[in-house]
Amino acid sequence: MGKATIDLVKEHETIIHVLELLNKIQKNDKLSEASQIKFYGELAYFLEIFADKCHHGKEEVRMYHILIPLCDELEKNLIVALIEEHVKARAIVREIKAAVEAGSVEEAAQAAKKYSILLHDHIREENEVMFPSLEKRITEKQQEIMYERFQQVEEQTLGGGVKDKLIMMIDSWENELI
Repeated sequence: MGKATIDLVKEHETIIHVLELLNKIQKNDKLSEASQIKFYGELAYFLEIFADKCHHGKEEVRMYHILIPLCDELEKNLIVALIEEHVKARAIVREIKAAVEAGSVEEAAQAAKKYSILLHDHIREENEVMFPSLEKRITEKQQEIMYERFQQVEEQTLGGGVKDKLIMMIDSWENELI
């Protein structure tokens, strides 16, 4: 697997880990409403910054435009479908944020569950179909260039202590909410 693909797969693993934590936290009936609202607010922040701006940003801004000219029609259609799922995911994050602002744990939980279902399927499609196709279509040199561009996106979205803040949030969820 090329460097760029490995980077995206590792990010998928982080997103899946957070979605697994979400599932466990939603099963914890001992959490106060305030703790749950705080969690959903932080979850929306993580999804917006890491999953969307960083990860989906890499795919949309730095990968798909390289791939599309190399793809067959089925693969092009898959890319369009994946981008549409990114749009749906953004809308669901807005739902989570609105629920948090309204103080509705139930609505935040429902939206988060909807997000989790969407992203599990999305990640499976990318890992099992898109990334293997990517590996066949681009050279190692193109992988290197793409990876370098991914690092620029990462610095723009996770630089300035944002990555550390996200890591601390995830650690606090694991230690305090499960």
